[in-house]
Formats: sequence, C-alpha cells, structure tokens
Amino acid sequence: VGVIGPNGAGKTTLLRLLAGVRVPTAGEVLLDGRGIGSMDSRRRARLVSFMTQDISQVFPFTVMEILLMGRYPHLGRFQRESTGDRERVRRMLSYVGLPAVEEREFSGLSGGERQLVLFARALVQETDALLLDEPSSSLDIHHEDRIFSMSQELAREGRAVVTSVHNLSVA
Repeated sequence: VGVIGPNGAGKTTLLRLLAGVRVPTAGEVLLDGRGIGSMDSRRRARLVSFMTQDISQVFPFTVMEILLMGRYPHLGRFQRESTGDRERVRRMLSYVGLPAVEEREFSGLSGGERQLVLFARALVQETDALLLDEPSSSLDIHHEDRIFSMSQELAREGRAVVTSVHNLSVA
C-alpha cells in the first residue's frame, strides 16, 4: 500500500499510529484484532517493523550493532544475539547491496547507505508487516528502484508493506 501526499500531510503520523509508537486522539488501531496500544513494545516489534525516515545517530554504533537491534523482539531477557542472528544480518546486508559494511560506523555511511541499512534492519526484525516512511528519500534512482522492487517482492511473499512517499513520480 502506498500512502501519498505532500510534506506535512500526516503520512509519518499515520505510520507512527500504525506502528503503535503514537497514541490516537480518537478511535484505535487494531492489529490481529487487538488494540496495538495495549501491546507491550516487544509484542508489537514481533508483528510490525517501522523504518523511520530519521537517519541521525547519536551513539557510535557499527552497522552490525544497528542491525542486531532488529533482533531485540526475538531475544529473551539478557539473551545475547546468536551466530544465526549475525548470519541473518549479513544475508540482509547482502540482499540490500551492502555486503561489506557490517563493521563500519553507521554515522560514517552516506545518507543512501544509511537508508539501505535501516531497510535491512526492518527485514532482520522478521515481521509480517513493514511500515516504510519515505524509504527512498536519500537514495539515488538505482537504489530507489531497488528498494521498491524489494518491497514488491516482500508483498508478493505475503507480507504487508505500507510505504509513504511524497513524490508522485516515485509512486
């Protein structure tokens, strides 16, 4: 599903409501018949991944560390990531076309590379629903096409993909 509109139209707000990170002023958002606001963050994160358009990073995390954050909802309390989790990260980096950046600092990547890493993190999270907020905002035309092709592939596999865009030609 594509959510299309100009800057400031409420696309990001809608996605935040769908992800359960913002509380509606009226009504409720249901996921699998349950109010998403009543779910704890770990439960929500097992069902929905949210790729924000904010690519700033305060702490000096490596790409591997950023991507392993996507595994959080699948780990037990105090459980460390497994070799399988790290292998999944490497597969997703390869899938998005960034196979050799896992040890680089996230803040040292270009804006487009950061967008692709955040898309990979959403995939590493292994949810049935992906919410993508302006996923191609920092990408060149080749990578923009790639991210939307990957999104279509995920939808064909049965995942729900909701993407916001403001550019009609991209839509």
